Amino acid sequence: TEDGEKVLKAAGALLASVSNFRAEINEIGRDLVGTLRVALFDHCASNPEARLSLAIREFNAYAPAVKIELSLQPPNTIEAALIAGELDIGVIALHRLSSNLDYAPVYGENMYLYCGRDHPFFTDAGRGLTMDEVRAANYAGISFNSPNLLVGQRMRLRRAAKVQSKQALAILILSGRFIGFLPDHLAREFVEGGLMRAIQPDHLKYRTEYAAVTRKRPAPTRITKLFLDQLVDVHAQ
Repeated sequence: TEDGEKVLKAAGALLASVSNFRAEINEIGRDLVGTLRVALFDHCASNPEARLSLAIREFNAYAPAVKIELSLQPPNTIEAALIAGELDIGVIALHRLSSNLDYAPVYGENMYLYCGRDHPFFTDAGRGLTMDEVRAANYAGISFNSPNLLVGQRMRLRRAAKVQSKQALAILILSGRFIGFLPDHLAREFVEGGLMRAIQPDHLKYRTEYAAVTRKRPAPTRITKLFLDQLVDVHAQ
């Protein structure tokens, strides 16, 4: 109901205020205690450029009493949660920057257009295909505003399916009925197993850069600043 929506909105504001209160109290003490809430878009564990696990190790050595909450969420959800104070740090692709957030570049990934073993393109994936043929194929892409969506539109690919994550995208490609862009580190095991192949990899590719994101106001807490510093430092090495 309309009244219920008002109560829900007020409750969200109350919880955010409690979270900010806890953060300010933590600033008073010498030892870092509390919770660090971090959200990522999709999986980065297989990305050799991503050193998130090393940043967590370094952070935990400095602040062992701080609890870490790590989640996977769509980038638009991450941005909204950061602005609302429901998250401390997000790691998302650099795309359509918000004036309410600060962005610190950390790592990137290389994206290639793939098809599955049972797709008609599989035999001629590296040669003999025209862009008209590629545009006529069933294309699967990320549903929300992202570099993936922008590239698909720019290449005029015919989107026949949409997904919320790259893991779901990989499943559609493996079906042999769709083509789609995947990061090379995610596709590697499928390529090595003969289940996937890049389509004209010298031409049909792009690169995505990722950043650690925090809200501008109020200023990040000591806990957030420490983890952000570790995250930036390990990727600069």
